[in-house]
Amino acid sequence: MTRVIVCAGAGASGTASRTLGAGQVTFDLQSWKPDANLVNEVEAQFTRTIESYRIHPDLVSEHANHEESIRTGGYSGRTLLELVQNAADALAGPSHAEGEHAGRVEIVLDTENRILYCANAGRPFSASGLTAVTMAHLSGKRGDEIGRFGLGFKSVLAVSQAPAGR
Repeated sequence: MTRVIVCAGAGASGTASRTLGAGQVTFDLQSWKPDANLVNEVEAQFTRTIESYRIHPDLVSEHANHEESIRTGGYSGRTLLELVQNAADALAGPSHAEGEHAGRVEIVLDTENRILYCANAGRPFSASGLTAVTMAHLSGKRGDEIGRFGLGFKSVLAVSQAPAGR
């Protein structure tokens, strides 16, 4: 399996200490500080989900089967495309990046360390965005907007058992 690292916001700066592959991009996971509000949201989602599983144990199988169908079904060969589409969506809104990093999407496949790194200089993750990528069919997008089903990010499960978002 490959480790997938997805960075939203100022993550596509390319300025840190760990070198990927042949030195094309450097980054340092330790230099990124987690957003306390998002950490709290993940912990709250986790607590609510575990409680739901206690109340209704069949949800465990239902959710596992749903994720497996995404991993092996129509999204399974679309991981890179889905990550680029998510980056394009993040770039479409207000950005914190300026200068040379504005509008930047950075994708690196480090075959030696088995890491797929995808970053963009668009909007950072928000609580609603976090909900959209951790659950299914809760995207706020409508009509023919890309990502309206809220399933694309889950395509990383085809290549990673533990994707990381920053």
